[in-house]
Amino acid sequence: MLETVREYAVERLEESGETKELRRLHAVFCVLLAENADLRIRNADVLSAVAEDEGNLRAALSYCAGGREPELMLRLAAALSGFWSLGDRWKEGWRWLDEAVRRGNQGPLEVQARALRGLAVMTESLGDDARARTLLDEALMLYRQVGDNGGVAKCLNNLARLVWTSEGDLDRATALYQESIALSKQLAEHSAGSGVAISLSNLAQIAEVRGDFAEGRRLAEESLVAARVEENDVSVAEALEGLAWLALLERHHETAAQLAEQALRIVLNIGALGSADSMMIAVLLHASRRNPEDATRLVGAILGQDQRQGLPPWEEDPVYSRRIETLKRDIGQDRYTTLRAEGAALSWDDAVELVARALD
Repeated sequence: MLETVREYAVERLEESGETKELRRLHAVFCVLLAENADLRIRNADVLSAVAEDEGNLRAALSYCAGGREPELMLRLAAALSGFWSLGDRWKEGWRWLDEAVRRGNQGPLEVQARALRGLAVMTESLGDDARARTLLDEALMLYRQVGDNGGVAKCLNNLARLVWTSEGDLDRATALYQESIALSKQLAEHSAGSGVAISLSNLAQIAEVRGDFAEGRRLAEESLVAARVEENDVSVAEALEGLAWLALLERHHETAAQLAEQALRIVLNIGALGSADSMMIAVLLHASRRNPEDATRLVGAILGQDQRQGLPPWEEDPVYSRRIETLKRDIGQDRYTTLRAEGAALSWDDAVELVARALD
């Protein structure tokens, strides 16, 4: 609405004496909207629909904050954790989830578990691995207590990544991913939100890091099939990206470029270009088109954006480090350092132009 119309409507609402009840009903509506979308949030249409209501969702969270509606806030923040993760809204998500968890400790155990898992993901992304591990252990205990095996499977997937990236224990991470996959497949064969595709994609990355490209390709292809059955557009892009990196590591540039372009077009359709994961697909596409210089500038742009937002650098993250090494190998350490610094100085709009250049 026009701001003047909004102000007039608010005045009339306050005169009616029904403001509190209508704001509560609005919050209830937003909770139902978010919970209905949560399981399929990695689908492009669902993600877009939630993004359109982002203003409403923030208004509902603001109404619930301060202990006014602790259970509604817990439900809403828990349901939005996947949406925040996909957009790299780590700080915003952490802020809402942290308050929701602190104030909502009398809410249903299954909702507490979802909120704790979401808070753990935000906390890890902001660099506090120790607290993230504590939160995940607590969420896992609650999921098991209420018999939610779907939640257990997702928690195991998150724990596997933490064990891998913070402890470097590939064997333990592999076992956790395999347990997560087995549980998910028992629940429903690639049902919406089952998490099968995500865990398979993560397991493929571990195979890539180990240098077992054949196993990585097999797992990535299985993830791609699962993601398409689930109508999980984000995981489709991730599986294509994984296959493209494997092709590039084996010097199959044309195959890598074709797969990377498919992945990037999906990301652009989803509207998730702001995340580091998504921008890394554009890095891959530049590299596979034998343009490692622009690829390196784009790495610098992503790192610069994260630094401006106060986020921890991800360059040494084992998920990315092997891929970064590919660029360094192609252009040399000194040139890599220079170009990365050039990229870090770019505005985000200029970085997006580099993405567009990869598709030109």
